[in-house]
Amino acid sequence: MGNGPTMNYYDQTIATIQQLINANDLSKAKAMLDEELAMPYIPQVAQSKFLELLKEVQYRLKDNDVPIASMDLDNIESYLFSHDIDRQDHALTLLERSNVRAYLPVIQRFLMDPNEDASIKTALLHILLAQQVSATVDVVKNGTTVSVDLTTLKPLDQQDSAYAQISLWIDQLFADNAALSSLLRQWAWDLMVSIYPITLTSEGDIDLLMHQLIDVAVTQFDLDQTTLLDGYAILKNHHKIH
Repeated sequence: MGNGPTMNYYDQTIATIQQLINANDLSKAKAMLDEELAMPYIPQVAQSKFLELLKEVQYRLKDNDVPIASMDLDNIESYLFSHDIDRQDHALTLLERSNVRAYLPVIQRFLMDPNEDASIKTALLHILLAQQVSATVDVVKNGTTVSVDLTTLKPLDQQDSAYAQISLWIDQLFADNAALSSLLRQWAWDLMVSIYPITLTSEGDIDLLMHQLIDVAVTQFDLDQTTLLDGYAILKNHHKIH
């Protein structure tokens, strides 16, 4: 493949991986490929060969007895940008089962596109976190561009202290209507998913969301706004005292 000690290393590594593939030791071959592709620098010729081998391994590996077709891997980008929820879900499944680092440029374009679905952007961030990708990515959410260091970002379900507080207040404020309480908690969670990696970190953020929830309850369920606002004010004061 090339001359010099550096390329000799990659020649040997590629030969070893090919031998593993030929011996049907696909898990070990994939582990080696994942490790090599995670390196901060790879010669372009070697990277192209690694990606070619990875596609072969992914095609032959079975996950729950369903192989990933190489054609599917080639179409991840078109699936992701299709604006079709089924195709986009399929793209997310493929990325979860692939070495996502190979698709980082495609993912970055999606994250920066203001017209793409916010919840899918959140799902992509969680896939990157699950595979421990060390990179900084830019994300557009609600018209705001956020630069995110994936090495310090926590998954949304580990940043739910604000949601826990909001859920508590919702349950107390709508204690006599369990169905409405559940609906509003889901609405609050969906909102947090839509703005992630932006999180509700200040008291003002939480207060704004609670007022939005109260507005929903008033306009869609014909509840008394004054009663709800007074009840919320009491809950807030009690929280500050404790």
